[in-house]
Amino acid sequence: MAPIVDGPYSIDVYFSCLDSTQRQLGERVGYANMVEEHDFLVYHLGSGPKFVKHAFERSCALAYPPDEESLALERAHQEGEYSTPRSSTSRRKYLGLRQTQQDRLFDEKVGPSLCLATRIGPMHTAAAYTNLTSLLLEKRQSLVGKSILLFSYGSGAASTMYRLKARGLPVTNWDKHAELDGRTYHSAAAFDALSERYASTWGKFGWTAAVEDEQPGGAYYLTECDTLGRRAYRLVKHPDMHLQGPLSIAIEDSRLSKEERALTKEGPRFDWRRVKPAEAKPPPSKQPQPPKPPKEGKKQSSKQQPPKHKQAPAPAAAPAAGGAPAAPAHDKE
Repeated sequence: MAPIVDGPYSIDVYFSCLDSTQRQLGERVGYANMVEEHDFLVYHLGSGPKFVKHAFERSCALAYPPDEESLALERAHQEGEYSTPRSSTSRRKYLGLRQTQQDRLFDEKVGPSLCLATRIGPMHTAAAYTNLTSLLLEKRQSLVGKSILLFSYGSGAASTMYRLKARGLPVTNWDKHAELDGRTYHSAAAFDALSERYASTWGKFGWTAAVEDEQPGGAYYLTECDTLGRRAYRLVKHPDMHLQGPLSIAIEDSRLSKEERALTKEGPRFDWRRVKPAEAKPPPSKQPQPPKPPKEGKKQSSKQQPPKHKQAPAPAAAPAAGGAPAAPAHDKE
């Protein structure tokens, strides 16, 4: 059975994390209005650009105090005159600036970061950083010297908000929109088949990638996933980009035990979780120390008496003349 997602609750968690990080960062750096004191704002995408607009409304609700009309509308919601969302925190968009003012600020400060997302669609881990890339592509040289407020979020939930100062432009591929224009469009049925093939290929351990089509330069590509789930990458160079990273990122075995290293060479039929850890070696046995001699004037106790050692038996005597065995030898005290 597929997991059941509680949509309204997940939205409330996102907004709660946004409120908390914005408030804490404002207290730490001493900013009263995080919206006005940053040139651009970049958000985790969520379900799409429309969701980011609601997130920006939340930021405005914290940055701008409500007026009397907004407070009256909020009281009407609390008294039940209007239908209300499940969580009271979801009504924060009714406070703060007028909608026309919010729309203008949104277009100026947030809109440039969503140009790529409108063409790509929902993302997860890469969402905030794709939006940051979009801001770089749209503003380019005019971004130098500007301040950026970035909110990164992960379901679970974990979130981070930090400030960036653009001191120069990075080395990147500025033709991202050209790459998106070169995408191959498929029908719904073909897309489902490709998705199934993708899941069956990448959703397992112990394989090496086979490249069928040309890979655009200026990026790292996944080349291998071993039986422990570790991945290796290689860099495809771009003629106009000079990245300073390594040409390949290999799988490092130095921290593995001998059993784990052997497992990676056997193939995917083994389950690394069933490998027993190496047994610890017993500590070296200590040689018995002779007892200490008793001090003068004190009687030696029975516990301090040295143990008696048996002497090895004397070798048997040589046979007497005539073949009769000799008498056994006796130890003397």
